[in-house]
Amino acid sequence: MIDPGKYFTSEQIDMLGEVMNISMGSSASAASVMLGKRVDITTPTVKVMSEEHFDPVRDEYIMGVTISYVEGISGRNVLLLKRNDVRCILECMMGMELDAETFEVDEMGESAVCELMNQMLGSSSTAMSQFLNMTVNISTPTAFTIEDSDAFKKEFLGEDVTIVDCDFGFKIEDKSDSSFCILMSLEMANVYLEKMKNIYQ
Repeated sequence: MIDPGKYFTSEQIDMLGEVMNISMGSSASAASVMLGKRVDITTPTVKVMSEEHFDPVRDEYIMGVTISYVEGISGRNVLLLKRNDVRCILECMMGMELDAETFEVDEMGESAVCELMNQMLGSSSTAMSQFLNMTVNISTPTAFTIEDSDAFKKEFLGEDVTIVDCDFGFKIEDKSDSSFCILMSLEMANVYLEKMKNIYQ
């Protein structure tokens, strides 16, 4: 992990945490409705790390969702979900238990998670619009499975050698108590900070 102070002031780290908290915190209600369970998403911890030290497979991330902004903000983020959380999500949505040892994400499961993310991230962009006092829209999220860390980093991180990692606590009532993360480039983080200037002036 890299000292965030190399790239951001402590105030800027707090600002990034605040905008991501307001954005994703609102999506918990949408998730609760779709899953039929209480969902809690905690305030994120914002970290800066080098791409070479980030290993999604080691950290048990199995699915990713791209978040591309099409109005108000330019750029994209990637949200990553852990294997057990994906299993719990699908159990809630399908109304059946899935074996923890043999669970794999198939096309139907990927589609179901993508629909959940579509609802959550739509709520998220609405909350961000209200917070920033501007229209913010995203395209339909695209879900994908993660099988190889190097392939993921090549495809989604590209030449970025430094990434901003926002880690959120993620609890599904009586199902799981875990976390997910949103990754963004330094450039994307600065886009958020630029948009927030008017709020803090």
